Amino acid sequence: QRLSIQHATERSERYLGEVVEVLVEQTNPKNSDQVMGRTRQGRLVFFPGEIENLIGKLVDVKITDARPWSLSGDFVKAI
Repeated sequence: QRLSIQHATERSERYLGEVVEVLVEQTNPKNSDQVMGRTRQGRLVFFPGEIENLIGKLVDVKITDARPWSLSGDFVKAI
């Protein structure tokens, strides 16, 4: 298990500093000030935003934090 977490973290860290395309799906269940979506590769991404304005849209997000199974970042622009 430790090896899989290490491998997942390394894969996530490749995104740090990158701007990625995200399809917004819903509000973050753990933080209502954030929305969540997925990259084209299926990676979960969390970032601040209002779900009413973003749900179902493709947006660019700059990745600022990488965890084994998800990424966090800042909204850049709607596509």
